[in-house]
Amino acid sequence: MAVFTTIFGNREVALLIWLMVLVTVGLVSKSLRPSFVGTFRALFAPKLIAILGLTAAYTRLLVYVLSTARIWTEDLAGETTFWFLGPVLVMFFQLNEASEHPHFFRRAFMSVFSLTVVIEFVINVYPLDLVAELILVPVFVLLGGMVAVAGARDEYKQVRGALNFILGAIGAFFVGYALYRIGEDPREFATVGTVREFMVPLLLTVGMLPFIYVVALFFTYEMMFLRLRWKLGDGPLYRYAKRQALRTALFRLQTVRRFATAYPAALVDSSNRSDVDRATRKLKRTRDR
Repeated sequence: MAVFTTIFGNREVALLIWLMVLVTVGLVSKSLRPSFVGTFRALFAPKLIAILGLTAAYTRLLVYVLSTARIWTEDLAGETTFWFLGPVLVMFFQLNEASEHPHFFRRAFMSVFSLTVVIEFVINVYPLDLVAELILVPVFVLLGGMVAVAGARDEYKQVRGALNFILGAIGAFFVGYALYRIGEDPREFATVGTVREFMVPLLLTVGMLPFIYVVALFFTYEMMFLRLRWKLGDGPLYRYAKRQALRTALFRLQTVRRFATAYPAALVDSSNRSDVDRATRKLKRTRDR
């Protein structure tokens, strides 16, 4: 436990403890075990492991760059680990949204500089003691689940308002507690280490966005090629259609997404390269409008 508390704060340790408890219960319980085993098998699929491995390697590269610039230091290993397990994985779950919404990456970039980020950082600088954090984790999970359920049905509108008020009050308490601790000893807060703790996750997030873009591009192209193969078979015409799509869409994610949706359908009755060229030009004109 001493090692964990040295690397991680009480809030992160509490989350890890609850995670281990949930995994243990899931593996011991006969009713939950099949679901947990199925989830683990999905998580350890070769393609997913390869992508996560590349992500970890890219993260190591970002850390190396920041370390060379004397921004990242070894005492930030805990924050970096939770950044990888939090924001990075969230972005991966949003890959489909990234290809569908033209301003996804712009919004992701701008969110780094929002006031919410500052408030969350200030709150996380001063966690409570470990027992309090252990109690708060299930409380927040329960409240969050209740808010999600209440938000899905109109008849729970009043309940949703009450739950949001409770969450807001808890958030205000944490902000007040953090401000009190800062006012109690401003010099402890106003340090180079605090600046590093604030800046490193933001810089890592900005640095990760190009990688997420490439991954989204890869998966979108893969989806299109699977549809093309199903429509055209695995012959010369399929390979020619792939090359034409690559030459036309290039690295424009929105264009690739549109091709993935419309291109295979446009090639249903294609029997030669002229048909492929005609469909490609039609989609290209649509893009250029």
